[in-house]
Amino acid sequence: MNLNVIREQRKTMHADLMWRKNYIETTNAMQVKTERDRITTNIDRLAPGLRTVYLRRRLDLLKSRLE
Repeated sequence: MNLNVIREQRKTMHADLMWRKNYIETTNAMQVKTERDRITTNIDRLAPGLRTVYLRRRLDLLKSRLE
């Protein structure tokens, strides 16, 4: 292998790595958005009184996990 062949391979591998990184970030963002929308939809289905109780309980649970 000469040096020119190695340089050409490096260019394509670098482009592949950039594409893969971008793909992973994009799919991760789409997954987070889908999960967030699913949770929001489930909360919106609750009756107003139950929604308040559920959100308050969830906030308390999250606070206890952070401590």
